[in-house]
Amino acid sequence: MGLALERELDWEELDRFAATAPGATFYHGATWLRGLAEVYGHRPGWLTMREGGALRALLPFAETRRWGLVHRQSLPFGTYGGPLLAPGAPPALADDLAAAFLGDLGGRVLGATLVAPPDAGRPDPPGPGALLVTQILDLAPGWEAVRAGFSQAKRRQARKAVRAGVVVTRSTDAADLREYYAIYLEHARDWGLARPTPLAHLEQLLADTVRVRFWTARREGELLGGHLNFHFRGRIVAWNGTTRKTARELAPSVALYAANLEQACAEGARSFNFGGSTGKDPLFAFKAEFGARPVGYRQRRRRAAVLALAGRLRGGG
Repeated sequence: MGLALERELDWEELDRFAATAPGATFYHGATWLRGLAEVYGHRPGWLTMREGGALRALLPFAETRRWGLVHRQSLPFGTYGGPLLAPGAPPALADDLAAAFLGDLGGRVLGATLVAPPDAGRPDPPGPGALLVTQILDLAPGWEAVRAGFSQAKRRQARKAVRAGVVVTRSTDAADLREYYAIYLEHARDWGLARPTPLAHLEQLLADTVRVRFWTARREGELLGGHLNFHFRGRIVAWNGTTRKTARELAPSVALYAANLEQACAEGARSFNFGGSTGKDPLFAFKAEFGARPVGYRQRRRRAAVLALAGRLRGGG
């Protein structure tokens, strides 16, 4: 069983593998990787190990290019990547893939970034690399227990939104998405985002009606905001969401989260990942008020020797 670099992989084969591989996330699958290629022009690749032609292990990544130089990320935009193994495969294969990914630098490949998925059972995971933090809510206790875990303020805001006539529904309508996108762009300017997520990426994601769900909050027909969430094997990731600034008093964001969580519990989902924030970020406290807990995961980076030397010279070391 040898290590290979594959530039083309059958999307159905990839999804079948991710459907059973322990630790797989939405980001390992075809919907996400195809979007990186089709919308952003990134070049996907896979480090693979096969036995009798069947996948036993793989590590997906995407290459970004600037001035002809390449950086490999697994995967871009701070999302989770990392090695995947077939059930029963030796755990050492994951270490072999990670070492090959981070060690294969040279030529025009000047750097590589590897981000492991968060492990809800280990808030401070051991190992090399920078410790990052996301916030995850355990849904196993069920909706009544989850709702009881909201802060008093969040329970009050959820009731206020209902009384005000805020209605949350799921939408697969591209027109709703375009209407939401105008609200998102207004916030992106406030956030100082140099490169907001393109509408084409949101539209490409919306086409996956199994693993991607778009929720809208409306009052008397007016769109107040939306959430775009990823669903994969009982784990949900809140990926893109915001609400109209002029509607804050109606608490549409709280209404969206409450509806998302209630539906997730009804479907037997195991966890809801609110996304990463630091302790100094107001969003950290906002997410904690829903009962979300910080969970650590690791990011490893390696630069080609010439860049590492240049960095030491600039730092005087």
